[in-house]
Amino acid sequence: MQKAFVFAGMGARNGVTSAVFVLEGFTGEEDIFAGDSNFLEIFCPGRDQLPKWMDNLGSHYDVMLTNIKKFSVGSPIQAPADAMSWLVQEYQLTADKVKGIDVHLPSQSAQVVNNRTMPDVNCQYIVSVILLDGKLTFKATQSYERMSDPKVKEVQARVNLIADPRFADQERKRPGLVRVHLVDGRRWRSWFPRFRGTADSPMTRKEVEVKCQDLFQDVLGKERAASLIETVRSLEKVKSMRELRPLLSA
Repeated sequence: MQKAFVFAGMGARNGVTSAVFVLEGFTGEEDIFAGDSNFLEIFCPGRDQLPKWMDNLGSHYDVMLTNIKKFSVGSPIQAPADAMSWLVQEYQLTADKVKGIDVHLPSQSAQVVNNRTMPDVNCQYIVSVILLDGKLTFKATQSYERMSDPKVKEVQARVNLIADPRFADQERKRPGLVRVHLVDGRRWRSWFPRFRGTADSPMTRKEVEVKCQDLFQDVLGKERAASLIETVRSLEKVKSMRELRPLLSA
């Protein structure tokens, strides 16, 4: 809860609070770049670097370095989920064809996501629902009811999570290796050296939109979710932000 608040809730809360302050007649600093504890002292230590930072204005945007997870699961599961999704689609895998699944993760990452009680941080569960559903949806990542489904439990028992010492120095990259053992004796593998959605390995616009559609549609409906995505895609053409209100209202 604290992590979710820091990443998203706090910014939203502060924005609303600021708007309420203005509405009630509060005033602010006339110059946030002057005086004690000003903006530059807090956010830009090393004032000698200021000319270099100014040179980047208009060309470098830190927001473009933001990580956007491809899946709504814990970071250590991102690469295994991507690898499993690729294997299922590439080889048309179904649960009846698979004898066992080995998931290799760095030791610390494996410990974090090993058969946890929360579905979105349980690697074995996430890999199982991908095999059963052919994809991973937000609804599946949050479903405690699905975790207790006998069909899911049966597949989950075939998933072997391995803390692989070969990846000990790669914890920060969150790699993942998935090996699938088929009933007919064949084996397939997929290796993702880092999870998709980082600045080093960004998602495509289409992948971001697919995730947004999955997140929005259960609240807004499929058509309105698609309209919202289309509107945001061409936001520079929107004449008034009021056009977004009917698309955002649940």
